[in-house]
Amino acid sequence: MMQGIDDSFNAAFFIGYHAMPSSFPAVMGHTYYGRVVYNVRVNGHLMGETGINAALAGYFNVPVVLVTGDQAVTKEARQLLGRVETVTVKEAIGRYAAKCLSPVEARKRIREAAKNALNNLSDMKPFKLDSPITFEVDLIHAGMTEMTLMIPGVEKRDARTVAFTFDDLLTAFKAFRAILALASLNV
Repeated sequence: MMQGIDDSFNAAFFIGYHAMPSSFPAVMGHTYYGRVVYNVRVNGHLMGETGINAALAGYFNVPVVLVTGDQAVTKEARQLLGRVETVTVKEAIGRYAAKCLSPVEARKRIREAAKNALNNLSDMKPFKLDSPITFEVDLIHAGMTEMTLMIPGVEKRDARTVAFTFDDLLTAFKAFRAILALASLNV
């Protein structure tokens, strides 16, 4: 989702994002791989894709200025990021059901919010995390935990939780993605 992010970008739009798996109601709440990850905590705070990806953008001084999705992810974005444009394009009824805007109306609202975000870009600040960066990842089962322990610096906290700490976010993010890749081999 963040492939190619660097300091050459002025802003990031998160279009069609999903809330964390612990959100309800939320349409298909997950964090990266729903069949692998239950929850992620970064520096002790529960974070989904919105927070983790916003922190990665923030590492490069890029603010997230627009987030679209259901009401759970737009609420999550406002609580975490503060000043950010959001568009709720669907109201979740449950994991697999939602009341959706028409495509025409959704596009209209997203276009308006994107214009507002870019017009107010100077008010938008990158989301930054304090170093060191500690990830705690709750995996779906213990077999996944065993796979991830091959990564140097990864510690087992309990049967389904692994943790690691690095001085900078980019290194921590790469370790997190390696954990997801290894754990997914044991789905």
